[in-house]
Amino acid sequence: MEMNKLDVSTWKEVDVTVYEFSLSTLHAWIRFFECLVHISYKLEVKKWQIRKQDQEKVQQRKHLIQEKFHKEMGLLVDVPKPGGSGTTGRGFFQDPTLSTLIMGIDKHLFTDVPSSCKHFLPDIG
Repeated sequence: MEMNKLDVSTWKEVDVTVYEFSLSTLHAWIRFFECLVHISYKLEVKKWQIRKQDQEKVQQRKHLIQEKFHKEMGLLVDVPKPGGSGTTGRGFFQDPTLSTLIMGIDKHLFTDVPSSCKHFLPDIG
């Protein structure tokens, strides 16, 4: 294997097209976090698509969750930042028990993820 030969691999030209569709683990964490946050906003209405009569409930819950994340963990959640940032995703996964408590979701969403994904997520027991 050429990668094990340092004299060859350090001088070999890199084909950057093989990295075109790569996905970092941090990116996966952030997307997983975003999905859970958006689900948590809608837990009271138990609908994915929100109708006009439910918009106020969802907005109130969203603001409550955002305030709790900011107050208890110092995280700005679901607030666009120029250039993006992995800080919120990392913060969420540093204390997933508190994060899931704030969002009102079951901690087992983390412990029961498929084994192929477990090495991306911290062990929360």
